[in-house]
Amino acid sequence: QSPRRLTRTVTHALAAQVIAVAMLWTTLHAVGADVGPAVAIVAYSVAIMFLVVSILPGGVGLVEASLAIVLAGYGLPVGTVAAAVVIYRVLELWVPFTVGAIDAHRLRPTVARDTGSHVEVLRSDVRSVGRQLTN
Repeated sequence: QSPRRLTRTVTHALAAQVIAVAMLWTTLHAVGADVGPAVAIVAYSVAIMFLVVSILPGGVGLVEASLAIVLAGYGLPVGTVAAAVVIYRVLELWVPFTVGAIDAHRLRPTVARDTGSHVEVLRSDVRSVGRQLTN
């Protein structure tokens, strides 16, 4: 069962990357850039490298800058590049973030209500450990 689970996981991870590249390529075409999929693959790959080394969540700032630099390096107009990068990052980062934040806010009262007694027990345990350490 482990190889099957690994295969499924790798397939989903690969599909997510392919969808992200397709979204970038589609965004480029939507703003009028007539580029091939190779440009989107290269730009996305460079952006992911900067995402990995970024200290900010979601690579905010570095991903946008790297996308813009790579796309401008292919000779695309700056206005087209800016529009494509903003639209892509809104769709790729900020829409899922916003949906997740709304869902988390909606679920928060349910979780707090279900675990209310557990939270109180934890607080009393922490207080007792704190007293033991100070004595």
